[in-house]
This record gives sequence, C-alpha cells and structure tokens, in this order.
Amino acid sequence: MSPRFVLSMADGYPVVIKQFLQFCLIIIYPAWVFAILAGAAVHALFYVTVYPVLWLLFWPMRAYQKKHHPEEYAATQAKFAKM
Repeated sequence: MSPRFVLSMADGYPVVIKQFLQFCLIIIYPAWVFAILAGAAVHALFYVTVYPVLWLLFWPMRAYQKKHHPEEYAATQAKFAKM
C-alpha cells in the first residue's frame, strides 16, 4: 500500500503516458487505501457479529446431525478441520 509501489506501476511506459498514469494512480490512491481498510473492517465485523449469531441459529441442526448421524457428522467435521 505504499505510494512508491503505486507510482512504480507506471514504469515501462513512454514519458507522457507514464506521467498521466502516475497522476491517475495518485488520484485513485486514497480511495484504494480506504477501500482496503473498509473491507478489512467489514470482514472483521462479520466474524465478530454475524458468524456467532449464525452459529447459534444452526446449533439445533448440528445437534440433530451429531445425535442421529454420528458418522456423517464426524466426517464433515474432519473435512472442515483440515481447512
């Protein structure tokens, strides 16, 4: 996310095109940084709020599967434990 890396993305182009690309990249840079930080915040917010609620809502289904289909439940848990 460094500005030096952003400016280096225009290397290899002719002078006028390089200057125009660097200008455009500098204009876009703050929005790009904001988008990355906002995306990280939304991602973290999801795992803090929505994921636990879904875990609680689907608890009866997991408990039913564990009681009535223990082999399938164990296989599914083993498959997702590797991820």
